[in-house]
Amino acid sequence: MYAARASGRSLTFDVAGVWRKNMMMRDRETGSIWQQATGEALAGPLRGSRLDVLPAEEGRWAAWRNEHPDTQVAVEPPEMAGGLCAFLRKRLVAALLRSVTRRVAAPGLLPPDGRLRSHEEVAGISLAGTARAYPFTALRQSPLLLDEAAGIPLVLRYDPSGDRVRAFRRQVSGQPITLSLQGGNFIEAGGGRSWDPAGRPLSGTSEPLEAVPVVREWWLGWSEFHPDTSVYE
Repeated sequence: MYAARASGRSLTFDVAGVWRKNMMMRDRETGSIWQQATGEALAGPLRGSRLDVLPAEEGRWAAWRNEHPDTQVAVEPPEMAGGLCAFLRKRLVAALLRSVTRRVAAPGLLPPDGRLRSHEEVAGISLAGTARAYPFTALRQSPLLLDEAAGIPLVLRYDPSGDRVRAFRRQVSGQPITLSLQGGNFIEAGGGRSWDPAGRPLSGTSEPLEAVPVVREWWLGWSEFHPDTSVYE
């Protein structure tokens, strides 16, 4: 997820096509072409610009609404919706795209990475120039993973009720800690400190766990733009 703003101006985006196994976007204001995976403008007046990454979470609507009952929902404005026929046409195109893209992949600049199946879903993390991928098959088997990337201790939690992954730096005041789950909350081993599923402190500390952005996508897309990624096993 990106802030729709670059070079001091707000931008409006439309789908422009597919390149390197990934969606391309075109902004209406300048006509520049952007790579969705990187947020970089590849062509046009804003070439070389990058969109700022915003914190985001992909999961089930019910779980999000339960945690954020006053949330706002983004919908297409009436002038873009186009009525019932346009709505049905969009739904049909979206269904066809999902069906096709689960079976085939657009060509990339790199050969397929055979460490995982092309359409295996992964949670990708990039820290300090180091990329690491966590297959959802592993996350669903072990809802709490203690790991490390770029020398930074991490904790990842898969929430089956919301079908979502959250990741945090496993540190307090710069010191690594060991965590476990208790009643859905993070509990420090032997320390008495605890945090809720969003990393907010519950007891023993006022310091929250620092969230780490997670990118959820197919292996073919993650490995195309992170060829040096490691894979959690």
